[in-house]
Amino acid sequence: MRRTLCTLVAFTIIAATAGPAWAGWCDQVGASIFCDDFDRYCAEAPAPPQTCTTNSTRSDAALREVWVYSSWDYQLDGSCGSVIKVEDITEILASAPYGGRHPNSGNAGGTLGQNTLDLTPHIQASLNGSTVVNGTDENPLVLTFTMSALARGLIYSSGYLELALGDPNGEIDDLAQAPTDFVLVGADNGSGCISCKYTCPWPYSSVDVAWPSVCQQDSPHPLCPPKQTLVRNTLALGALSTLDNNPCHCIQDILDPWQVPTNYHLSYFDGQEWHVVRTSEPGTNGDFSWGTEYDTVVFTIKTNTVDIAHTAKLSGTTRQSRITGLPRHYTGGFNRLRAGTGVSCRLNNDTYTCSPEYAGGNKKCKLNGEFTCSGSSYISNRSKYVTFDNVNLSGGEGEVVPGACCKPDATCVETDLTTCEQVLGGRYQGDHTTCDATSCCPYPFADLDTDGDVDQDDFGLFQVCSTGFEPTVPAGCECLNRNGDASIDEADFAAFDACFTGPNVPALPTPAGCNP
Repeated sequence: MRRTLCTLVAFTIIAATAGPAWAGWCDQVGASIFCDDFDRYCAEAPAPPQTCTTNSTRSDAALREVWVYSSWDYQLDGSCGSVIKVEDITEILASAPYGGRHPNSGNAGGTLGQNTLDLTPHIQASLNGSTVVNGTDENPLVLTFTMSALARGLIYSSGYLELALGDPNGEIDDLAQAPTDFVLVGADNGSGCISCKYTCPWPYSSVDVAWPSVCQQDSPHPLCPPKQTLVRNTLALGALSTLDNNPCHCIQDILDPWQVPTNYHLSYFDGQEWHVVRTSEPGTNGDFSWGTEYDTVVFTIKTNTVDIAHTAKLSGTTRQSRITGLPRHYTGGFNRLRAGTGVSCRLNNDTYTCSPEYAGGNKKCKLNGEFTCSGSSYISNRSKYVTFDNVNLSGGEGEVVPGACCKPDATCVETDLTTCEQVLGGRYQGDHTTCDATSCCPYPFADLDTDGDVDQDDFGLFQVCSTGFEPTVPAGCECLNRNGDASIDEADFAAFDACFTGPNVPALPTPAGCNP
């Protein structure tokens, strides 16, 4: 990995006391695009700048309204993974009383997952209606956050923050997610089960499981297929234990705790591949290694490079590291911020494709641990709950990115989000979408003649489209097929009838029960 101007220096981090405070950490950092110190997620939360107190009742539901659960199992076609919770163990927090905990616990058989924050409204409010933000040499974009896990558990855990551009329809596009696809490291035990135990020459032995090793990294395991060359719309930084390319760790004692995927250092995804962050300075083996309490990270994004500053807190002392000039292969803007770890699949050894032996060739949330070849026991990878705190995004330059806009009369124009929703009263289909690839319906859909009401004239048009139980949807009637089946029938009429207003009665706002 190319590095320029690589040094270890001290730097200043804005810190807050760990005790109860009336003013939150975010109220002390000044202007920003988005800031979350997680300290107001309690029942009957006080108004800003006041924070919850240490004896408040936590509100996980309030937290998840901001950090939305977003991981999807493509095998089961349903949600998967960990769900963020309010953390209240104050000794691992940068500011009390709360943080945001990802319960990716290997000891409990937990799974990995992500929560996604839509930055668009925050960017609009901070950068004069822009919908995307990027960093430049003149105006760097700076993401600051802290991470922690009990008992120095970040060494064995996976969880990172990810800035991305994508998912206009609420689903995470594979190209807007840092890849954590892997191969299982181990050998066949003769019955088709892969185990680390059979990779170790006598007299050494290892645990009777195969551990995952992420392939899209600068030093992949030899079993990995050729790396992908595509650039994904994302940059990520945090903990990723599965970058360990030798996770079997062949040693004599099979109960030794080090026989799990282990990564002592901060990890960075540059848009193309993952890197374990180190400096080239001699005598700095401890650089960017995890602390025992909490770690503070400052991620500075410029035009073509990034700088990373890291402070590890260790029992009252600190260790500081900094590296500048790392390349960023994805140089576009961002409109999403995610916390956690993305879905993945086991890869074929010859091509970068999902193995049919894993989730039927689909991606899912990976377990933080594995079952033995016999299936009789579960072996934890020692991962811990990953906690984020004091997340702040500031600086950068705004961009107004166009996309398809469906106007209320079902016509389509390409414009920016603000113009679409606030000027045209339309529905924005997402950045970079086009009218050529978009089908628009009237708004509400039942206003078929687009005259502003839903009346008998619209019912007449519905009757023309009605097919009863015949398995067909006539051309031009697609907007009336509300349940997505093969006909325009009674179920679709019920949806139409719920939007009925009568002549000259405005259809907006829609009647109760109408799904426009």
